[in-house]
Amino acid sequence: MTDGILSTVLVSPVSRLPLMLQGTRLATSDDRESFPVEQEIALLIDREAVDAALLHEMEVFDNLNIQGLSYFRPQLYQRMLGRLRAYLKKTGIARKIEVRFAELGGGEGHCARYLLEHMEQAEAFVCDVSIAALKLAPRSLRRICADITRPIFAQGVLQSAAFWVSLHHLPEERRRPAFEEAFSALDEGGVLIVFEPNDAFFLRRLMYHSKLRRDVYFDDRESAVDFTQIASLARESGFEELETLFLNPPYNPVFVRQLKRWYFYLPVVKVLYLLDLLFSGRHISMHSSYRKYLSLYGMSFFRKPCRLR
Repeated sequence: MTDGILSTVLVSPVSRLPLMLQGTRLATSDDRESFPVEQEIALLIDREAVDAALLHEMEVFDNLNIQGLSYFRPQLYQRMLGRLRAYLKKTGIARKIEVRFAELGGGEGHCARYLLEHMEQAEAFVCDVSIAALKLAPRSLRRICADITRPIFAQGVLQSAAFWVSLHHLPEERRRPAFEEAFSALDEGGVLIVFEPNDAFFLRRLMYHSKLRRDVYFDDRESAVDFTQIASLARESGFEELETLFLNPPYNPVFVRQLKRWYFYLPVVKVLYLLDLLFSGRHISMHSSYRKYLSLYGMSFFRKPCRLR
């Protein structure tokens, strides 16, 4: 982390005042607020002051049994990046010297690291409440320990951001401020990606009420999301919807084999992915499509509108 980057990007989660790197801490210009930087991780969260819900999230993800593995194979990230490039190109953002991206609630930053490796002149942040997860993220990422429902970034400093399998961990009442903060941080024309478990998938609904739930859900409080509600929430926060896809992603078999009863789940996700390839195609705003009931995940793209000049 360098002073030149952080002094123009990060803000206090309390006052929204800009933060500047001063040795091993981030501080406001009046020095009234200060946040430590440890092992190149900016700590914009006070564990002693968080509420019970956020503390529960921190404890769950600090103590995961499966660490250091991406849930998905690179083909999924490749598909995401292809769509993102196309949307950034349409708004002219891709012609900027640098695209600044943030994975919000990103854990070990698998989405951010793929984008950083495959997009020229990009700078990538990963923001999460779990110190343990952030320590596993590569140092090529800007690592921020923060609550994504509170201010993290200055207004308009990001060209893209993503809730990548993270939004569903938030209680519904905390999703609105997460969207509002993402909207604030994005530049005009910036693109927000939402990739989350799809609540409408019929097999998932059955699993929620069976003993299999504990095999695949690490947090007892987590649940999938309703993408119609997500689209509505995004619009209310100021975004315009570009595209929503429902898909069965290519799971990483190494990850799946870490699960209890993996011998059951592995062939299931493989068959679903093969069916996805067979019937693949581009669909716009698929909220009424039958495929939402047959797909494990949804992927939405939203844009922050450009003001008329």
